[in-house]
Amino acid sequence: VNRKRVKKLKGSRGWVPNFPTGLERLIQHPDWLSRKCSIPCQDDFKYWDWENARTKQQIPFEDPETGKKDWTFDLQEVKCKSSHGRDTNVLVMGGYELRKYFDQEIKEKMVHRVPSSPIDSAIDSANGQDDQDDKSDNQDAYDWAVRLGASSAEAKAFTDLDQEEDIWDFVSALMARSGIIRFQPWIARDVEAFIKKAGL
Repeated sequence: VNRKRVKKLKGSRGWVPNFPTGLERLIQHPDWLSRKCSIPCQDDFKYWDWENARTKQQIPFEDPETGKKDWTFDLQEVKCKSSHGRDTNVLVMGGYELRKYFDQEIKEKMVHRVPSSPIDSAIDSANGQDDQDDKSDNQDAYDWAVRLGASSAEAKAFTDLDQEEDIWDFVSALMARSGIIRFQPWIARDVEAFIKKAGL
């Protein structure tokens, strides 16, 4: 860690001018993805303000079974005003919090599937309703796949997956094909160097 740089940042009100901030520091963040929403509350909150808000949410604990010390968090919305004067509520998370939030709040919803019985499937197929009913039972999964660029047939195939590993493999393939996430050049360079070094 470059302590001089950290000290300089702590004493400043922001990052290096014209250098991407937030998520855009890591990935290319086109307007169609961000919907041209700027970083919230830039007049009142700079980097270290957000960092302080994040760390204040941390709650240390010790696992009673293993004795391992860790910490969880109690997410609290930060209320502030954006540059256009509108009241804004912001959930402040770093990478660790985001992963925990995903595991606790989002993951199960993304991999959940409503299975259909063989008898129901046979009846629906005979009535020509198999595709429609399966789609309605797992509408969230269907819509999710479509938003990632899947065709109707691909989205239907996605809703039929019930193994978590298969679901994430399918999602990874859709995201890679759609180009939704593209690393910034400096990140792509480091990732490429790491892959070569690791022999992956």
